[in-house]
Amino acid sequence: MPSRFGWMDAALTLWMMGVLVHASRLRVGLATKNLTTPTFRGMDGDRWELERQARIGVAIVADPGGAGRQDWVVAIDSDLRRESTPLGDRRTVAIGGERWFKTRRIGLRAGVSASTAGEARPAASGGASVAVGSGFWVEARGTRGGEDAERGWSVAAHVMF
Repeated sequence: MPSRFGWMDAALTLWMMGVLVHASRLRVGLATKNLTTPTFRGMDGDRWELERQARIGVAIVADPGGAGRQDWVVAIDSDLRRESTPLGDRRTVAIGGERWFKTRRIGLRAGVSASTAGEARPAASGGASVAVGSGFWVEARGTRGGEDAERGWSVAAHVMF
């Protein structure tokens, strides 16, 4: 549907939905976005529509009762639909892991991804989290390979209540 009120109206149509099922150490999730296939209009009058996307993932965790506070996690996930991008078709599959040390004060994570549609565009990423106070972490991450839009690094703060 075309936006009558500019970007704010269009942003409200970016519906997402997901589900997470867990059984002991196994987690299976499904996430979808752009369910309403929102349409945007550029300043030049051109219009474009965001395609529906869906992603499924499976993870194995250290402790079945950890509720998001696992010592380690290994996961694999994949897009279910092919996406058309300016650089060609894409359907990403990724695998990675995360490990926490020192009573969850230091976390390390790493993974690899590639496209199963069009060019493979493989990429590797890694990151770390360090607790600097109760419920406050400083995080850093980097990505190499893949597309220009994916390459880079960042540093961020993370607060949890």
